[in-house]
Amino acid sequence: MNGSYNLSLGTGEDKCHGSKCLLAWDKICCSKECGGLGIKKLSDQNHCLLVKFVHRLLDVSPLPWKTWFLTHSSLLGNQGPNLSYLAKLLSNELPLYRLLTSVQVGNGLHTSFWHDKWLLSVPLAETFPALFSHCILQDLSVRATLERPLDSLLRPRLTSTAADEKRLLLNCLELFQLNDAPDCRYLTHSPNEEFSSSSAYRAVHVADPADPDAARPWNTRLPSKVRFFGWLVYHERLNTRTHMLYRNICKAEESYCESCPGILETADHLFLRCPCARAVWDHLGITISDNMHRHPWLLGCELQLPHTVQTDVMLLLLWHIWKARNALIFDKQTSSHTDILRRLIKDMEMWRCRDKKLRSDFDRWKSYFLSRL
Repeated sequence: MNGSYNLSLGTGEDKCHGSKCLLAWDKICCSKECGGLGIKKLSDQNHCLLVKFVHRLLDVSPLPWKTWFLTHSSLLGNQGPNLSYLAKLLSNELPLYRLLTSVQVGNGLHTSFWHDKWLLSVPLAETFPALFSHCILQDLSVRATLERPLDSLLRPRLTSTAADEKRLLLNCLELFQLNDAPDCRYLTHSPNEEFSSSSAYRAVHVADPADPDAARPWNTRLPSKVRFFGWLVYHERLNTRTHMLYRNICKAEESYCESCPGILETADHLFLRCPCARAVWDHLGITISDNMHRHPWLLGCELQLPHTVQTDVMLLLLWHIWKARNALIFDKQTSSHTDILRRLIKDMEMWRCRDKKLRSDFDRWKSYFLSRL
């Protein structure tokens, strides 16, 4: 139980002390570059699949099912009660589709004059909100709008703000002309990328805040189990006894360090102050301070050894300290600092082939550890 890495995920923010969740689900669904696990959120994925369907409807390919659909429904200007269920479903996805895409207008048949991004980098409805509020027909295509005088689409007696916006809009439209080519849609954030549900999903999450440090464990050459361990350590979600006490999994009297009676087994204690871990760092001549275990790329800088594999080696060392803790709890098997170093060296020898270009760098670290035995 103490050594388990199974995800126990919640659906909301991990705020309350009684929460059983390992990390908030929204965080889990972020990409690894943003601190998550790269698990796709099914609701977003479902929207992106429907958005791809919308895109297929509006592209130039002459498919029989498209011809049938467009003869019965229209995604532009036909939002009445007689729409089919599928048409209503796709119409609900239009705002998201328009948010993600821009249009290079050709004939203007399938581009919304007010709601698509075609003339400017934002929809005209947002650029000219006062004028848009005076528009009588707000869902017309570009072609349908430009084929008639603009005044015929507006309510009489414009406000001064709307009149000013009208003059600006007409100035923007002066140099624009329709042609016979079909409208071409593309993802705004990546114009050269082919539209797909996966590219749409990335576009939905393009504004997610990046967390470069959280991505470091995933960029190592270590096995997945060690990289996931590093991710847990970084987010302070390792199943130490104190963390399980916080999650109401164990009692207070069961949350003490196995080697240090009466001292809570926090991650800081386990990796920094516990005698076994302290002996490892002192023996290697590595300085470690509070919370430094969460940033293994900062450990061992004073050794002047290759920094290209420094994160790999230090994360692997933390992994073996954790394994020694598990062996003590579950198998009553004690480990000295030399035992931990020997296991570390053995794994380094086994996994050095995962990147042939860095073998010599791993060997320099291994030689240093051998010299400290």
